Amino acid sequence: SAVVGTWTGTFVTEVQIAVTLVLRGDDSALSGVIESRAITVPGAPAASYPVAGSYDPRSGTLELRDTSPHATAGRYTLRLSGDRLDGSIQLSSGGRRSLTLSRS
Repeated sequence: SAVVGTWTGTFVTEVQIAVTLVLRGDDSALSGVIESRAITVPGAPAASYPVAGSYDPRSGTLELRDTSPHATAGRYTLRLSGDRLDGSIQLSSGGRRSLTLSRS
């Protein structure tokens, strides 16, 4: 799959969040983990959640969902463009945040 590997980036809620996404599998059955850490809060602990989803190579769209009941993000919709994934996070609380990740 074109999206398998490690991706890093940031998004902003009330604070700036560093994100690392690690994906494995094939296009129709991707799994992995997303780790996030508040950059602007000194000493903030990292949170790590399992994700699962699929990648459509025709449209370049990656759809992921958190598989942990404790996750706050919910769903990720990202589009592959070169070495970048651009899109959004749908928070379980109802909000939406932009997310850009680069291949590490």
